[in-house]
Amino acid sequence: MQLVEHIKMRLQDENHLYIYFLFILNLYRMGKLSANEVHKNVADLFQDHHDLITEFTNFLSQCHANSIGTITLAMNTQAHQQKGEVFSLKR
Repeated sequence: MQLVEHIKMRLQDENHLYIYFLFILNLYRMGKLSANEVHKNVADLFQDHHDLITEFTNFLSQCHANSIGTITLAMNTQAHQQKGEVFSLKR
């Protein structure tokens, strides 16, 4: 299961957190946030979900180690799937 899908499932009772998580990722994709700012914002957002912070931190570390500055992440939400939209996070 991809990280984003896992987070979506975990936050299904707190959908506002999931939507804001996608918003943060989209800001990164548009170049408005650095990777460090994404990490800080996600850590603040998931302050009551320490395991999700750890998973996201590990994910960022793997992306950095594997792709030297490029993070690619497909984000599919029900709303975006219904519209046929898929976001890619590339930086």
